[in-house]
Amino acid sequence: MNEKAVFENANFWRKGIIQLTESMTEKELDTIPEGFNNNPRWNIGHVMAVWDRVITSSLGESSQLPEHYKELFMKGTSPQNWSDEIPRKEELISQLEIHNQKMQQIASGKLDEPLGFELYHIQSLKEAFLFLCAHESMHLATAKAQQQAMP
Repeated sequence: MNEKAVFENANFWRKGIIQLTESMTEKELDTIPEGFNNNPRWNIGHVMAVWDRVITSSLGESSQLPEHYKELFMKGTSPQNWSDEIPRKEELISQLEIHNQKMQQIASGKLDEPLGFELYHIQSLKEAFLFLCAHESMHLATAKAQQQAMP
């Protein structure tokens, strides 16, 4: 798979999560439906936080997200512990768009490089992009299920 196809795959899933975010109200983004331990806002932010951690760490770059996103959205965090500093819907949408572009810009021409650290079975930056697309699609599906589970 060439770079253009890898980036188009990332764009496809990112477009889906942006459309879902646009379709939800602030209240829906913050609702934790019965049977779930987080909310759609967490799933959306988590996608960016993981992309950022994997790609920037691999390339020796600094984070491309606001600093507090790690504290809000990385594995092990919970919306039940949030303060008032959560990103609002419009900020999430803007970050989703900008961050996707930044990840592709810093990775352009480097997809065949080794990942540089152990992450499951992943060997190269290209494989990391494909894994992160699958991860994003899973969290998109979870956020959609949460939306459908709301009264």
